Amino acid sequence: MPEEAIRPGPKFAASVRKAVHEENLDLPERMKEVLTCENCEEPLDQCACLWIEFDHEKERHFIDKVFDGGYLPIIDDGNTDWYVAETEEDAGDAAKKYWMELAETDPAEFACLVGNDTLVRWGMNQPAGPGSVKVCNLEEWLELVAEHPEEEFGSYDGNEIQVRAVSESLQEDLGFVPTVAYRHN
Repeated sequence: MPEEAIRPGPKFAASVRKAVHEENLDLPERMKEVLTCENCEEPLDQCACLWIEFDHEKERHFIDKVFDGGYLPIIDDGNTDWYVAETEEDAGDAAKKYWMELAETDPAEFACLVGNDTLVRWGMNQPAGPGSVKVCNLEEWLELVAEHPEEEFGSYDGNEIQVRAVSESLQEDLGFVPTVAYRHN
């Protein structure tokens, strides 16, 4: 197996171990390495580590902390934080909810962030808005925000990251299987 190959997940490891046990075979040393967690060195099917893998990377990120980010959970590997969501639509709903609640609970802050000129133009049903796309009212802008959650949650680079795999332990901590992430720092 090439060094850059992706390590199999816990379910695969469990099925290989079961097949090897039933056939009464010895695993080659190299296969034992593949079937153990590189963080805790436990068999993958017994590992309690929190980890996530992204489509664009070959490495596994071991998560130190999972905490409430307000509208989406945040995971932290000690160097980098990511917002995670079950789907892109869930992330969009969270971004929309953030801005809607900000407009309702702190109109002065909302006005400061979107701009007074934008609010006046929206009041006259004229195209305006923060960003490059202009809309005619708050409702249209909230829909636009929901279509691009990476602009709200991906403050590091404005990108959405596809999640390839997560540990069962991380799934349990989050209460869902994330499919998208947004780098926060």
